[in-house]
Amino acid sequence: MTKKDYESRIRRKEWSKFKRREKGRLLFRNAKSLVNDESLQEDEITRDMKRTAGRAGRLMMADARRNVKTIKLQNNVYARLEQAKAHEQVLRDKRGRLISDEKRKQRREAIKEAKSREQKKKLKKQMAQQRVKEEGGFLRRTRQSRMVKKRAKEYRKMVRKRVLSTIASIGGITLFLIILGMILFLSLLALFVGGSHYYASSVTQNDYGTISEATEYFRKLETDMDECLNADRDALEADIESEYGDEIFEFVYNLADFGFSANTLVAYLSAVYGSFTLEDVKEELEEIFKEMYTLTVEVKVEEREVTHYNPDTGNDERVTEPKNICYITLEKKTLEEVVDGRLPDDLRFQFSGYWLSTGGQQVYSPVMREDWTNLISSNYGERIHPITKERKFHNGVDIAVPTGTRIYSAVKGTVILAQYSSSAGNWVKVQTESGWTVIMMHMDSLAVSAGQEVEQGDFLGYSGNTGNSTGPHLHLEVRDANDKTLNPIFIIPQTCAVRKEAE
Repeated sequence: MTKKDYESRIRRKEWSKFKRREKGRLLFRNAKSLVNDESLQEDEITRDMKRTAGRAGRLMMADARRNVKTIKLQNNVYARLEQAKAHEQVLRDKRGRLISDEKRKQRREAIKEAKSREQKKKLKKQMAQQRVKEEGGFLRRTRQSRMVKKRAKEYRKMVRKRVLSTIASIGGITLFLIILGMILFLSLLALFVGGSHYYASSVTQNDYGTISEATEYFRKLETDMDECLNADRDALEADIESEYGDEIFEFVYNLADFGFSANTLVAYLSAVYGSFTLEDVKEELEEIFKEMYTLTVEVKVEEREVTHYNPDTGNDERVTEPKNICYITLEKKTLEEVVDGRLPDDLRFQFSGYWLSTGGQQVYSPVMREDWTNLISSNYGERIHPITKERKFHNGVDIAVPTGTRIYSAVKGTVILAQYSSSAGNWVKVQTESGWTVIMMHMDSLAVSAGQEVEQGDFLGYSGNTGNSTGPHLHLEVRDANDKTLNPIFIIPQTCAVRKEAE
């Protein structure tokens, strides 16, 4: 029996069942009308209520039957075979990606071990050529990556659909048994909804670790592209030449700056998902990133002035020739624009509440009088280090404030470190009784010393530009009792506040 014949047989059985139910329902109505004349024995309100309840019951039963039918169709042998094939394809794609990642890692290690610059350049070119040979050019790999993600997404959607159908049908069947309990539950819930409404719409239901991981992952996506476009341009250009040919005369880069508002991102995720894990929102983050950044590679033929040696005159001569010019353009939308287009209208109030409160879990005090909401020059997470140009995890946020900005303690605790470092400059670390620490680096001067007890709002010193720094700023960092770094913007307020001591 083919799948089409099987489904046709199921539909015929369902139609037969439906006809039998209709006959039974008609006989019941006729018998009831003979025994009981509702129009004489009941008033109009009672009769309308009974009719409404009867219609609601029939609708719920019809919905349950519809869900059961869906389960049967989705769990027959043909549907299971289709899902097994899709699962096998997803596993093959994952295995191919892991093998490819491992090969690139080994080749990068070989490049790092190369002693001379020429050897590194040669190995990079060989790596690009080998990658093109194995996986295809830049555009082909991009298309293949999108196709793999699309297959994985379709498979997850298929599995999700089956699970949701099963849950919906069970819920419909059991609805009659729990309807009274649900009415009681909703009545009690109404007593608390007023008080909890504000809390639910302004305080994210996720812990510091989860929201830090979400912003860290989005920062990683930015760094992946930054590394490709800026940190290793030799490999990028070799890759493009392998795709378009090695006769490209000039590469012209027009790249937008990287950066996003972590507060906006978490407010959006909290409004849309409520409580979530990184795995829950990874796909959403990738979709937002694709919508936010658009990379185009275009080769044009343009006139360029070049130098040629003239053997007749024995001199170099400047001539104009048509050349292949490659334009690499990265366009960027603001995260606020992207989020505004994706946010459902019924969730905008919640989004605003989360955004205005910055998650609503900022338990520490501000560290400066200035509002630094729009002064973050480097986000929390992986980045290309501005000095070493190496990929490195950034444990905090950099706040672009001028030298001499007064810095205050965000917590009550003990100064466990206050000294100068060649990399961190003048830096200070304050630890609370619970073991959490707040760290500030690159300060111009310190007003406290190690072992000193401080209160929230006590003056610690002035911001500056000391140590490994490319400009005046404050590096702000928060670590929990297990010395794990967290995104400080969700713990320390970005707005200003009045401090205890007089200026």
